[in-house]
Amino acid sequence: MLALCGLILSPYIQDLTLRLGFKPYLSIACLVILPVAFIASGRAFRGLQSGAGKAWLGFLVFATLAIPFSYWRGDSFHFVWSFVSKSLSIFFFMCAFATSGRLFRWVVTTNIITAVLLLINCAAFGEYNSIGRMFLPGSYLFENSNDLALALLIDMGFFYYLVLRPGKLTRALGGAGMLACLYFILKTGSRGGFLALGVFLVVLFFFSRNRLTWAAVGFPVLALSLVLTPGSLMHRFTLILWQPELSQAQSESDIAAIESQQERQDLIKKAVSYTLAHPILGVGPGQFANAVWGDEHQEGKVSPALGTHNTYLEVSSECGVPAFLFYVAVVLACIWGNYKGLKRFRQRPDLADPARLSYCLLAISAGFAVSIFFHHMAYTITLPLLSGLTVCVNTIEFAPKAGRAPLAV
Repeated sequence: MLALCGLILSPYIQDLTLRLGFKPYLSIACLVILPVAFIASGRAFRGLQSGAGKAWLGFLVFATLAIPFSYWRGDSFHFVWSFVSKSLSIFFFMCAFATSGRLFRWVVTTNIITAVLLLINCAAFGEYNSIGRMFLPGSYLFENSNDLALALLIDMGFFYYLVLRPGKLTRALGGAGMLACLYFILKTGSRGGFLALGVFLVVLFFFSRNRLTWAAVGFPVLALSLVLTPGSLMHRFTLILWQPELSQAQSESDIAAIESQQERQDLIKKAVSYTLAHPILGVGPGQFANAVWGDEHQEGKVSPALGTHNTYLEVSSECGVPAFLFYVAVVLACIWGNYKGLKRFRQRPDLADPARLSYCLLAISAGFAVSIFFHHMAYTITLPLLSGLTVCVNTIEFAPKAGRAPLAV
């Protein structure tokens, strides 16, 4: 479990240490230990006992079958191997190792630590591009503003978990973390992140048992944050609701937003066409950009290497419709699993802590499902981590703790 927590922490620590001139090689050390511990645990197949685990296996089978038919077989093999060893394996490691409430809380605490490290990184090293969008230059994971917005949204969920826990200091730290995440999410100028934030907050409000208190505190804070957001970024967010012509652009930010929206629509059309042309196995894992470049090069066009800007279409166009269905099944398993967990745990006040976790993970999962409509990230650690947390919170036994306050979320 220590090695697993170290692997989750490693990219966040690396982001900071590389700026100081050294690399800790923490992930390499953890990846050496974890497979041995995984086999020795005797629980290597525990993850496959869940619906999410079976869906992940189905996705992996079709992604692997797609390799021999890929646009570039060698690159697809490397893509799948990297995804399995560095991302998907975390789901199975977590299911094998987090066999008690105490061990599971190690993973939750680790995610809270990564949230703090990301905020430090944003505050210390965040920069802004020509249209005012914040990003982390040279970051291992968050050089793209959309990636950064989603990570901050997930971190908001873990900070909200602290807000719900007993203890004034814990709640104050959680509230401060949420405000900082909200501030930086708006600074990224990510329209997908902005919509996902809205869904995240709606879910928190709808499933809260204290809606009046939640609204009295949450809505004014959100309104103030929007007021303090630079006008150029707020105008960028409004472009979600309407699509003006490029000739109607009033600023450099408008031009960039409209061009991005038009480019996104073109890429979606291409992703749909590749899905229809290769419905079973796609063009190969990680090969959408190469396939587009190759096809347009044959037509005498020069095209930049761009992804689908949509995770669902990334999977369908690269790995086929069956892999897409399995991937969607994992996303839905996160939402449905946390919803069921929340209902079950709320019936027992002595299990307040897993109820808080299910509540926050439900909001995170809903926000994630919306966010990936606007960005391609099918082969990252995010969904394996969320699905692992969801499965574990619903399958392990949480020992009731004496003296805990009754659940009020």
